[in-house]
Amino acid sequence: MRLEHQDVRRLLPALPEALLRLDATGFEAARVRLMTVLGPHNAKEESILYPMADDMLGPEGLDLIASLPKNVGEVAAPVGGCGCGGRGGCHG
Repeated sequence: MRLEHQDVRRLLPALPEALLRLDATGFEAARVRLMTVLGPHNAKEESILYPMADDMLGPEGLDLIASLPKNVGEVAAPVGGCGCGGRGGCHG
């Protein structure tokens, strides 16, 4: 499964690259390649990895997770939302 993560990281950049080129055919080809990896990968995670995690956590751990706010784990937007992290001089 880790190799599949590497494949996804390798394939992902082709999507925005095709968008920037306004290349619908290239985008579709990149999407198909990505989904060829993601479909079986997600199925394995759902049928193997997630049940293992549930078993390891047990009922108390699952209850604790269910009690967390729904937005836990969301990535915070960068400063100003521009992506410069406050280093680009665009905030002042």
